Amino acid sequence: MKAVCSDRYDGFIYAVKEVFGKRVKMVMDRLHVAQLYRKGLDTLRQQELPRLKKELSEEEYKQLQGVIWALRKKQANVTDEDKDLLERLFVYSPPLQVAYELCNV
Repeated sequence: MKAVCSDRYDGFIYAVKEVFGKRVKMVMDRLHVAQLYRKGLDTLRQQELPRLKKELSEEEYKQLQGVIWALRKKQANVTDEDKDLLERLFVYSPPLQVAYELCNV
Protein backbone atom coordinates (compact mmCIF):
# COMPACT_ATOMS: atom_id res chain seq x y z
CA MET A 1 0.00 0.00 0.00
CA LYS A 2 1.38 3.40 -1.00
CA ALA A 3 -1.34 5.80 0.17
CA VAL A 4 -4.51 6.02 2.20
CA CYS A 5 -7.32 8.34 1.17
CA SER A 6 -9.42 9.75 3.99
CA ASP A 7 -11.52 12.69 5.03
CA ARG A 8 -10.08 15.10 7.57
CA TYR A 9 -11.29 13.21 10.63
CA ASP A 10 -8.43 13.10 13.13
CA GLY A 11 -9.33 9.59 14.28
CA PHE A 12 -8.68 8.16 10.81
CA ILE A 13 -5.49 10.12 10.38
CA TYR A 14 -4.07 8.99 13.73
CA ALA A 15 -5.11 5.37 13.09
CA VAL A 16 -3.33 5.34 9.72
CA LYS A 17 -0.20 6.85 11.24
CA GLU A 18 -0.27 4.35 14.09
CA VAL A 19 -0.75 1.33 11.84
CA PHE A 20 1.42 2.32 8.86
CA GLY A 21 3.76 4.96 10.22
CA LYS A 22 5.56 6.81 7.46
CA ARG A 23 5.33 3.91 5.00
CA VAL A 24 2.18 5.33 3.40
CA LYS A 25 1.10 8.82 2.41
CA MET A 26 -2.14 10.34 3.67
CA VAL A 27 -4.28 11.78 0.89
CA MET A 28 -7.34 13.87 1.64
CA ASP A 29 -10.28 13.09 -0.58
CA ARG A 30 -11.28 15.70 -3.13
CA LEU A 31 -14.78 16.22 -1.73
CA HIS A 32 -13.48 17.37 1.64
CA VAL A 33 -10.76 19.53 0.15
CA ALA A 34 -13.36 21.19 -2.10
CA GLN A 35 -15.57 21.82 0.93
CA LEU A 36 -12.71 23.66 2.60
CA TYR A 37 -12.02 26.08 -0.21
CA ARG A 38 -15.71 26.64 -0.89
CA LYS A 39 -16.18 27.41 2.79
CA GLY A 40 -13.65 30.22 2.45
CA LEU A 41 -15.56 31.66 -0.50
CA ASP A 42 -18.84 31.39 1.38
CA THR A 43 -17.37 33.07 4.47
CA LEU A 44 -16.06 35.95 2.38
CA ARG A 45 -19.43 36.27 0.62
CA GLN A 46 -21.15 36.46 4.01
CA GLN A 47 -18.87 39.36 4.93
CA GLU A 48 -18.99 41.19 1.63
CA LEU A 49 -22.72 41.18 0.84
CA PRO A 50 -23.77 42.95 4.07
CA ARG A 51 -21.00 45.48 3.45
CA LEU A 52 -22.23 46.05 -0.08
CA LYS A 53 -25.82 46.39 1.11
CA LYS A 54 -24.70 49.30 3.32
CA GLU A 55 -22.48 50.93 0.70
CA LEU A 56 -24.48 50.53 -2.50
CA SER A 57 -27.71 52.20 -3.45
CA GLU A 58 -30.82 50.06 -3.11
CA GLU A 59 -31.01 49.75 -6.90
CA GLU A 60 -27.36 48.71 -7.26
CA TYR A 61 -27.69 46.12 -4.53
CA LYS A 62 -30.90 44.78 -6.03
CA GLN A 63 -28.95 44.03 -9.23
CA LEU A 64 -26.90 41.51 -7.23
CA GLN A 65 -29.95 39.44 -6.31
CA GLY A 66 -29.27 35.72 -6.76
CA VAL A 67 -25.50 36.06 -6.74
CA ILE A 68 -25.13 33.39 -4.04
CA TRP A 69 -26.33 30.72 -6.47
CA ALA A 70 -24.11 31.96 -9.28
CA LEU A 71 -21.09 31.82 -6.95
CA ARG A 72 -21.89 28.24 -5.94
CA LYS A 73 -22.39 26.84 -9.44
CA LYS A 74 -19.73 24.77 -11.13
CA GLN A 75 -18.05 26.62 -14.00
CA ALA A 76 -19.65 24.29 -16.55
CA ASN A 77 -23.13 25.25 -15.32
CA VAL A 78 -22.68 29.02 -15.20
CA THR A 79 -25.06 30.73 -17.63
CA ASP A 80 -24.47 34.00 -19.46
CA GLU A 81 -26.88 35.63 -17.00
CA ASP A 82 -24.80 34.27 -14.12
CA LYS A 83 -21.62 35.61 -15.72
CA ASP A 84 -23.15 39.09 -15.98
CA LEU A 85 -24.24 38.93 -12.36
CA LEU A 86 -20.80 37.81 -11.22
CA GLU A 87 -19.09 40.53 -13.24
CA ARG A 88 -21.30 43.15 -11.52
CA LEU A 89 -20.44 41.67 -8.13
CA PHE A 90 -16.72 41.57 -8.84
CA VAL A 91 -16.68 45.28 -9.74
CA TYR A 92 -17.84 45.98 -6.17
CA SER A 93 -15.82 43.21 -4.49
CA PRO A 94 -12.47 42.32 -6.09
CA PRO A 95 -11.61 40.01 -3.15
CA LEU A 96 -14.65 37.87 -4.00
CA GLN A 97 -13.41 37.64 -7.57
CA VAL A 98 -10.03 36.36 -6.40
CA ALA A 99 -11.66 33.80 -4.08
CA TYR A 100 -14.05 32.70 -6.82
CA GLU A 101 -11.23 32.24 -9.32
CA LEU A 102 -9.18 30.24 -6.81
CA CYS A 103 -12.16 27.96 -6.20
CA ASN A 104 -12.56 27.35 -9.91
CA VAL A 105 -9.00 26.71 -11.00
